[in-house]
Amino acid sequence: MIDETVRQLATDSIELFNKTTTTWSNRPSFTVVKSSTARYGVKTDSKRWNWTDRGTRLRTIRAKPGGVLLFKVPFRAKSKVGILRSFKGGRGRKWVAAKKVRHKIRARGWTQIIVKRLQPKAANRLRKALIMAKQDEGFR
Repeated sequence: MIDETVRQLATDSIELFNKTTTTWSNRPSFTVVKSSTARYGVKTDSKRWNWTDRGTRLRTIRAKPGGVLLFKVPFRAKSKVGILRSFKGGRGRKWVAAKKVRHKIRARGWTQIIVKRLQPKAANRLRKALIMAKQDEGFR
C-alpha cells in the first residue's frame, strides 16, 4: 500500500517534468525507476535536460583555426531560472562574429521546484496510506 502510494507520487511528478520541455523540438522522455533501496524516482537520459536543470560551469568556446563563430543576438532562452514552464524562446536578428565566447548554462532548478510542489501532497497521501495499512493489519 505505501509502496504503491510512493510509486504513484513519482508517476504524478512526470507531468510536472514534462511541463519543463513543452516547447522543445526534441523532447526528452521521463520514466519512473525503482532503486535497490525501494525508493522511486524519475529518470531521463537527456543530457540537455540535465544540463539545463543543474547548470554548467563557465567554459570557453573557440572557433577552429582561421575561422569565426557566427551567431545571432540577442538570444532568448526557452526557459527561465526558477520557473516550471517552457516558453517560445528564439534567436536575435543581428549577426555577431567572434573568435571565442565564454558561456555557461544557469541552473533552472526544476527538480527542486517539483519536489517542493509535491511535498504537501506526498505527506497527505502517505498519512492516508499509513492509516489504511494500520486498519488492514487490524491495529487500532
